[in-house]
Amino acid sequence: MQVDDLRDFLPVQQYTDLDEQLRYLGLKIRIIEGDGNCFFRAMSDQLTGNCDTHGVYRKDTAHYMLAHRELFKDFILHEDYEEYVHGLGQDAIYVDNDSVLAFARMMRLNVIVHQLNQIPLLIAGTTAPDARECHITYIPQHYNSVRWSDEEDNAEVSADVTCRAIRRLVQIHAREQRRRQSQSTSDESGSGSERGQSQTRNNTEKYLHINEKSTEEAVRNLATDKGVTYQKMLKVMETVDWDPVAAEKALDAQRSRRKSRNSAKGRSKNVPR
Repeated sequence: MQVDDLRDFLPVQQYTDLDEQLRYLGLKIRIIEGDGNCFFRAMSDQLTGNCDTHGVYRKDTAHYMLAHRELFKDFILHEDYEEYVHGLGQDAIYVDNDSVLAFARMMRLNVIVHQLNQIPLLIAGTTAPDARECHITYIPQHYNSVRWSDEEDNAEVSADVTCRAIRRLVQIHAREQRRRQSQSTSDESGSGSERGQSQTRNNTEKYLHINEKSTEEAVRNLATDKGVTYQKMLKVMETVDWDPVAAEKALDAQRSRRKSRNSAKGRSKNVPR
């Protein structure tokens, strides 16, 4: 997968704070200590679930910049490049965009920076399909880590936030909003055939199944129950019009077909030649 077009995440309104903006995307902020190491702490949280490796990431990034001077020297205005990079390798030294880019390239991943009322900024470290993504927030002189809103606050697991999954959640919210508006218009008109009213009720029941707590949490819970990834469950739910029962049947059917193909491959290998 290539990184999605981030223009799709342009806020639909002007938000008063970053927390509110991220909630619309199904996300939340995990606060990172502001001790001058916040960027590398945020990267450590994204990749490992805690901030313990921030010092290693800092030193590795400095070494990478020294070894690849030709990639970064034009971005750095400091008179002495080596002096600047050696300083970067020291504890509690604030980073600039050159360091963020260096880390992304070193780790072969993409960093997505969320800022208030702005399109998320992509710092591309690779063009590889299905590249790892690290999502962080930025306010002047400070970075925080971004997590799914239904995740436990202190869970020490790597983050799995992706642009593709965010896009699907935005589509879910838009779809649900249209459904509610349509239902409201239908209720106000008080007209229509009995068949149309019955169909509206059936569609409403479908959506209620997946919106008992929150859309993203319901999808995540169903994914856990069926032993598949969150992104996989989103794809399946999308194909069955967000019907949980149909999604389970679709997953079972996929597994049955996969099992049959594997069995056929096994038999073909044992055929005498």
